Amino acid sequence: MSSHDVAARIRRILGVKKAGHCGALDPDAAGVLPVCVGAATGIAGYLTGACKQYRVEAVAGLLTDTLDASGAVIRRRDEHLPERKVFESALISFLGAGKQTPPMYSAIKTGGRKLYEFARKGVEIDRAPRDIEIYALNIVYYGNDRVIFDAACSKGTYIRSLCRDIGERLGIYLCMSFLLRAMSAGLCVGNASTLENVEKRMESGGIGEILIPADALLNQYPEVDLNNTQYGLFRNGVPVMPEKNCRADMEATIRHNFIVRIYNDGRFIGLGDAYSDGDDDLYVKIKKFLIDPDER
Repeated sequence: MSSHDVAARIRRILGVKKAGHCGALDPDAAGVLPVCVGAATGIAGYLTGACKQYRVEAVAGLLTDTLDASGAVIRRRDEHLPERKVFESALISFLGAGKQTPPMYSAIKTGGRKLYEFARKGVEIDRAPRDIEIYALNIVYYGNDRVIFDAACSKGTYIRSLCRDIGERLGIYLCMSFLLRAMSAGLCVGNASTLENVEKRMESGGIGEILIPADALLNQYPEVDLNNTQYGLFRNGVPVMPEKNCRADMEATIRHNFIVRIYNDGRFIGLGDAYSDGDDDLYVKIKKFLIDPDER
């Protein structure tokens, strides 16, 4: 299944009009795929940039057109992994900020078409390297021609390309043979639900037990609770000055991300932009409502 297929099935199971995933997962991969439903689809863009964690298996001596085991074999060599300490040194060299050339078999668009559409026709397109960051790489298993390692990385990192690049650094072919996304948007695979479980919960009336409130995934943004008078202005587009007890958190917001979570007497409303008027007064204004217009 594609990530789009998963979101479509969730939409049918829950009987909602809107459902969208937060960062595509390759059809051959397994693991965490956060899906926002209903009004919560409005926060999808704020979750895709979060750190992602993977468990990766890679084999030596194989090069495919897709850079994973599902692709057509381009070259095969009788190769083995180097000594573990040599491999570990190669991993260390990839830590931190860097650039990566995305694979041709990817959904990145160029000229309005996805790269994999060109790849399927045998056409190679020049791809500009993209900024990525690798936070951690740790070996779990090390064998003769197979390695399993955990990776934590930024949005836009292709693990298939990372395996290829590690192999090139070592002078061997290294092909990703399995990928499990262990964490995305702060959600871990141990707490994830299968589609079958979602369907059973829906049929039994227990769907609420596995649905996560939208604001629970936005803890990186400070909280601002508006009283009814303030909220009446805010929802009509008027910037408002929050209570003084929000000031410290908002000052941190001004320095870092400019976004706050907006509540009205404890009810989560959506996201706001925080800003200063230049006279040390702090205000918030509408950025995104996450409740239906009739509920405002």
